[in-house]
Amino acid sequence: MKREAPVALFATTAADRKTAKCEYQYYEFLAIDRPLTSEETSALRSLSTRAHITPVSFINEYNWGDFKGNPADLMRRFFDAHVYVANWMTAIFMVRVPIECAIGENGRSDCGARHS
Repeated sequence: MKREAPVALFATTAADRKTAKCEYQYYEFLAIDRPLTSEETSALRSLSTRAHITPVSFINEYNWGDFKGNPADLMRRFFDAHVYVANWMTAIFMVRVPIECAIGENGRSDCGARHS
């Protein structure tokens, strides 16, 4: 199955990260269409030794430091949904959708038409 490009449905930033006195970041990724292979979970383990990794998820929290991976790349390669929250008021939500469900220039989607 060809993986579609992720679509960011919600992203907002509202504060300067440098002003935070303590740092907190939460990353969660979900594989919905199919479970990850053992090779894929091993690749994810190389990004974090502390993450909770299962065949359908990757969850990690950081109080100091940062995630070594690239969320957009992980969405392209492995996952169908992603949530990121940080204490400096950043929240990101990404969901992979079929390209035909994306809204085109005319503001319409062909997604529902194929199920009629």
